[in-house]
Amino acid sequence: GQANFRHDGSNPGYVTHLALFPDADLVIAHLANIHITNLPSTMFYYIADELLGLPKTEDWLFGAAVEDTQHVYAHFARLAKGNLPERIENQPQSRPLSDYTGKYTHPVYGKITIRLEEGKSLFMNMSVYDHKLEHYHYESFTTMLHDFTVKFGLLLTFVAGSSGKVDSIKTEMEGIELEFKRKEDPETASKEE
Repeated sequence: GQANFRHDGSNPGYVTHLALFPDADLVIAHLANIHITNLPSTMFYYIADELLGLPKTEDWLFGAAVEDTQHVYAHFARLAKGNLPERIENQPQSRPLSDYTGKYTHPVYGKITIRLEEGKSLFMNMSVYDHKLEHYHYESFTTMLHDFTVKFGLLLTFVAGSSGKVDSIKTEMEGIELEFKRKEDPETASKEE
């Protein structure tokens, strides 16, 4: 065997993989403008096996890469459906849509901005995503986040604090429950005082 170290990274639309084989003085870097495949993450093992004359212990291109990619596609299919609870019909929100508008922040996931358009539709902006919200039930709304590589359903639930005003949004991403806290707008806060 060969000692190796690797580092991977991705953003929507591309992936990078860097593999170091220090004993063989070998570095393999792989950049790809495709996100939904695991071929790049196994390709450097294939290259190392070929360059270093290592025994073929795995079919990196047509075995591991294909199997891993099937898991990735299954994962993205689950994300596209969203993790929605059973919908409770005929349960409208309890407050005007304007009460939900504002900026909400999370220390890791950043900022969500909720805005009202034409007085009748809520929209959510989060990083590269800007999508309309659809009422689901009670204080919960759904949206489908998508760009050219990722598509997943998201449920946002607005939560009121002890003041009775909406002060956070709860949601789930990648199986992790998250809470985005409302960030007071200094202009709005000074008008209310």
